[in-house]
Order: sequence, then C-alpha cells, then structure tokens
Amino acid sequence: MRAVVLNWNGGRHVLDAVDALRRTDWPPDRLDVVVVDNASSDGSDDALAARGDVELRRSPTNAGFPANNVGLADLDGVDYVALVNNDAFVEPGWLAPLVDALEDDAGVGAACPKLVFAPRFVELAVRAPRHPAPGDPRELALRVSGVEVAGVDRWRHSWFGPGCHGQEAGGRGEERFRWLAPEARLGLPLWDGAQAPVAGRVRLAAPQPVTVAVRWAGGETSVDVGPVPRWVEVCVAGEPFDVVQNAGSLLLEGGWGADRGFLQRDDGRFDEPVDVWAWCGGGVLLRPAYLADVGLFDERFFLYYEDTDL
Repeated sequence: MRAVVLNWNGGRHVLDAVDALRRTDWPPDRLDVVVVDNASSDGSDDALAARGDVELRRSPTNAGFPANNVGLADLDGVDYVALVNNDAFVEPGWLAPLVDALEDDAGVGAACPKLVFAPRFVELAVRAPRHPAPGDPRELALRVSGVEVAGVDRWRHSWFGPGCHGQEAGGRGEERFRWLAPEARLGLPLWDGAQAPVAGRVRLAAPQPVTVAVRWAGGETSVDVGPVPRWVEVCVAGEPFDVVQNAGSLLLEGGWGADRGFLQRDDGRFDEPVDVWAWCGGGVLLRPAYLADVGLFDERFFLYYEDTDL
C-alpha cells in the first residue's frame, strides 16, 4: 500500500498531513508514504527529509498537480495507491473502507472518501424584515461583512448556508459582504478541537434601520441595525457539525467539473456508498491496474481538471 502526498510550500500543513497518515489503522510496515516535493522554497521539503518515516521524491521544478505521476510511475508490487493532498488530514479509519470497496468489485478502479472542511461549525440563525430592491429578484434583508470567533477573524473560513447570497465587493467598513435573506443560517468555525461555547461576533448592516434577531443554541439577541455596519456579540454554542467539501465529483453541462455535496451540511445524506461520475484528487484510493489501463495524469494540465480528465 502506498500513499502519495504532493507538496509545494506546505509548511506545517504537510507535516500534519503525514502525521495523520502515520496514525492510519493499518499495519505500519504495509503503508509506505511517498511525498513528491514540487521544488518547495519554504523548507518543508527539508523538514520532510529529516523525518525518516517518509520517502521524499524531489521534482526539479513545480510541475503542478500532475507531478503526482512521480509517485505513481513505479507501482509494480503495490496493491493500491492513495493520493492525499498536503492540506488534507485523514482520520485513522479512512483506509479500510476504501480498500473494501475495491476488493468487493474487481471492475472498480477508484474509491473516494467524503472530504469535509477542516473546522467544525456552530450555527447562527439570523432573521430580519425583507428589504425591497427594485430590479433585484433576490430575497434581501441585510448584509453581513465580518465574522470573528474568540477574537480571531474567521470570515473566509465561515459557512454561509441557506439564505446567504454570494460575496460582493463593498466600500469602507464593508470591504466585502454578503446579502442575507430574511431568514439565513451561518456557520461559525471552531478550529483545532476548540469546544463551544465561545464568544463570537458578526458585523451587520441594513439599507434602513431594522431590528434583527440572531439566535444560537440556548440563546438569542435582538439588535437594531442600520446603514452603518455594527458588530453584534453572539455566543458560538451548540452541537458542532461538519460541512462537505467533496463526496465524489460531478460533470456539469458545458464540461465544468464540480464537487458533489459542496458546502452542504454533513447530515448523513452522503454516508452510503454510491457510484459517482469521477473522483477528486484531494483524496482517493486507486487500483494500479486501472492506472496501467488509462494512464497517469496528463501533464498538459497544471492545476485543476487533471483529475477530472483522468
């Protein structure tokens, strides 16, 4: 069994990814970890070389994601080979179900797991009166432009669920924002095993003065919000949940690829094994005979779609 990790300036992430692989529920002498380094300049390649528990293969240049081929070109005697991103952290029991899927059907060439985002999330529900916007068909109520958890800016790591529209560019005090519908749900992230409850706050604004209700598990607050953005103190409390990054890949009309389940709450709907159109290179177990049949990554791709193509 081989696990291939592709690294380019992975810093602490790639070391944590290897640590997680080494905690796999699998005989250690039957799991080889090969790290392909894409000409890193942050010292992570030297840190990996010093470990002694991985095989480091260096690419002289950054060849993009197809550099995984360096770890896939010599699979004689390898029963299965996994690809794991350098910022993906497997759980101990990740491997056995994928092996079972391949061993149950010799016609299956690849098995992919469910990938979820690194933090877990605690939900906030926001309710405000609808704001009529002539010419805009969306249901709009107010704007959110900031999220903090335990005093740390967590905007880019937050989950914007039902009732949250796409990010837009703003002005002073709202460099970027999202419109919220009259009823919206947000997920505030908890990192590194942090436990709820912790203090948090969200920055809200509305085109005209309104009263906004913000609810969390075990509590709520009502605040007056107007055109000037204001921070609203909340409690990050409740049962944390995961959000899906990929549960297999899709092909959309026009040839676009997409992540099945992307940004959906992990509520059990993706727990059963199913046939999917394609696998995501961020985490997959491959049968060497499958690669021998169809080939390796097309090196004309540098980043994205090389896994969809294969």
